[in-house]
Amino acid sequence: MSGAKETPRQKMIGMMYLVLTALLALNISKEVLDAFILVDEGLVETRGNFEAKNNAVYATFDSEMGKNPTKTKPYFDKAQAAKKLADELVAEIEAIKVEIVERSGGWDENALEEGRNIPEAKDDTNIPAQILLLEGKGKVLQDKIIAARKKFIEFIEERDKETFKITLNAEDPPPHPELGTQTWTSFYFEHIPLAAVITQMTKVQIDVRNAEADITTYLLSAISATDFKFDKLEAKIIAPTSYILQGQEYKADVFVSAFSSTQDPEIIIGELDEEGKLIGEGTPLDSISGGVGKYSVRGTTEGIIKWGGIIKVSDPTGGVKEYPFSGEYQVAKPSASVSPDKMNVLYIGVDNPLTISAPGFPKEKVTARMVPPNGKFSGSKGKFIANPKKTGTIKIAVVAELDDGSKKTMGEFEFRVKRIPDPVAVVAKMSGGTVARGIMKVQQGIFAELKDFNFDLRFLITKFNMYYIPKRGDTRLIQGKSSVFSSEVKGIMRQLKPGDKVLFDEVFAKGPDGKNRKLNGIFFTVK
Repeated sequence: MSGAKETPRQKMIGMMYLVLTALLALNISKEVLDAFILVDEGLVETRGNFEAKNNAVYATFDSEMGKNPTKTKPYFDKAQAAKKLADELVAEIEAIKVEIVERSGGWDENALEEGRNIPEAKDDTNIPAQILLLEGKGKVLQDKIIAARKKFIEFIEERDKETFKITLNAEDPPPHPELGTQTWTSFYFEHIPLAAVITQMTKVQIDVRNAEADITTYLLSAISATDFKFDKLEAKIIAPTSYILQGQEYKADVFVSAFSSTQDPEIIIGELDEEGKLIGEGTPLDSISGGVGKYSVRGTTEGIIKWGGIIKVSDPTGGVKEYPFSGEYQVAKPSASVSPDKMNVLYIGVDNPLTISAPGFPKEKVTARMVPPNGKFSGSKGKFIANPKKTGTIKIAVVAELDDGSKKTMGEFEFRVKRIPDPVAVVAKMSGGTVARGIMKVQQGIFAELKDFNFDLRFLITKFNMYYIPKRGDTRLIQGKSSVFSSEVKGIMRQLKPGDKVLFDEVFAKGPDGKNRKLNGIFFTVK
């Protein structure tokens, strides 16, 4: 790919520039300098031609934006960015050209009267070198040109970058066998008379406009690069769901597949015969945009509803072809389900997990609430937690969000709210009976266990009384304040003998609800 095709006159100007540059190495005569002025004037005219052609491309972009803004905008935005990049770089180069001329003595007044921009000091080699080399503006310009080239290339799709050519470049030239290594700035501007420097800079401006033309032409062609030509059309119906609730609206997109969105078809809803022909006149569908018809009807009757019609499309010859279509949807009464993950009872003081759904609705659209309010209820996306505070009966109301944003109660489900059952106090996992002396010697504490309960809950022993009743001797009472045995209790456990008895009484434990509960006593006989 490349920029606009050069005219014979443009080719001649370019050739003259190359010849004159070569002559500089031999002699800098007035005639050579005047020739550079002529070449520069020709290049300025060429630059104007590029700018005019680029403006024509931008006008085409504006036209495409009016026809199809959605499709055109991504390429339009890139083209505007390319234009801004080119305008800024051309202006930067123009500012340097003006500075060089003004600092070297300004413009030839006689030439200005004739409408020509000719520097007064055409042969000056000091000021251009001073500005571009010593003051470093040439290096700054070189960096900006390289950066601009990189940004231009970024507008190209990856698949096209290998074949896409951009003439704009400011890389350092390869080493010369006699002159050695030179920078881009020294190669083009060192020991070069002002007239040639100005001409070279004008040429760079043309390269910028040429690159701009390459990019914008490429982007303009990309707008229609993905368009397809079709030789087969087929009617289609696409609906978000074929299952709706009674009272809801059924919605569907009706369109011809592979059909251009710039031409709206005529869609008629009605009953079809066995050959796919419309029976009667049918009802025209009013809501059609971008080649897609929007069909909407409220579901009032429960069951499977069948519907259809024809789509009329203008063919390339100007005729009209008809394409039949048919579809169906299901209307159902409102329903919902609530499934307790543990059992059909809610317990006070704990997180009771619930899985809640409503057929025909995504889980993100389903919420629930506790009726009447009792403790905490939270959750989303099908998973909820109920943590009631009072015993009794409550209901879980399931609510679904309809397509129009309104809420509909899908059903209410009754639950009993109970206290967590009392745990059983145990020592050595036993709640009493005959126990071996060796087992008692190694016990570390008394614990509360929930027997046959589906929740993984913990009760902590808060206090207990332990009575040591030896076979011979007086009974001793030791009070505990936690589930862990004190050193005094452990000492008694180690000295137990056959026939001794141990009683745990006044055992209290605290559960997740924060309340103390009195538990069973434990009576052991040591063997």
